[in-house]
Amino acid sequence: MDFILEKIQLYPMILDHKNIISLIYSLLLKLTIDALLPTFNNYSSLKPQPKRMTGTKRVIEYLQMHAVQ
Repeated sequence: MDFILEKIQLYPMILDHKNIISLIYSLLLKLTIDALLPTFNNYSSLKPQPKRMTGTKRVIEYLQMHAVQ
């Protein structure tokens, strides 16, 4: 990620390309999901999952599968 941020600082005009923006959003989403998953797994072992948590888990799994696309 540091490499990408470095290049953006050197060449800010690359942000005009939709593919670059999509790549950055995908990377940010993946970093966010990777950071949240360990805490999500610990929470689910502490108490039974309500419907909202089950739905959240399904959304996270969906986003993981489709974030790269």
